[in-house]
Amino acid sequence: MAVCVLLSTFILSSCGIVLLPVGGGGAAACPTGTWQVSSATLSGLVTTAAGKVDVQLQGAGVTASVKTDNTWTLTADQGATLSGTSQWGPVTGTARVKATASGTYARTATTMTFTLKALTGTVVYDLTVAGKPFTGTLSLPGTNTDDRDLEIEDVYGLVGAASYSCGTDGSLSLQFPAFRMKFKR
Repeated sequence: MAVCVLLSTFILSSCGIVLLPVGGGGAAACPTGTWQVSSATLSGLVTTAAGKVDVQLQGAGVTASVKTDNTWTLTADQGATLSGTSQWGPVTGTARVKATASGTYARTATTMTFTLKALTGTVVYDLTVAGKPFTGTLSLPGTNTDDRDLEIEDVYGLVGAASYSCGTDGSLSLQFPAFRMKFKR
């Protein structure tokens, strides 16, 4: 059996050993495919009009498609809780992000570098700031220049380099400098 595996994996040639890929692979191999978010963790405070707040994203609601032609799309309908302190006092509340984004990516064995082509969507919020209620809807900006503090568009309008890994459980993890997303098929 070991000889069969050895012969199917290596071809001896006059120039040396040539390695051939072993089974799997192809268009459905990680990181390509359609993914559902299983967790998202922000590693810092998010800059908002009410100040910098802690944002806890709520469960599922994000689908990403990573294609073999080096393009990606992302759709989101995800809730969040917010808490923090602004210049006016304590901030608490909820928000719902509805977003659609697309772009291109390049990858190495451990890094995916994302470029955003389009980002549309809204953030509907219901906040209490210093005891006063505020509700409204904000439009996501159409671009994300990755030049400021962590903002909500950073999570949905992917820009910049992320370390990635494909888990033995069939998962995909993206680790950006300020947040991490884990996906399952």
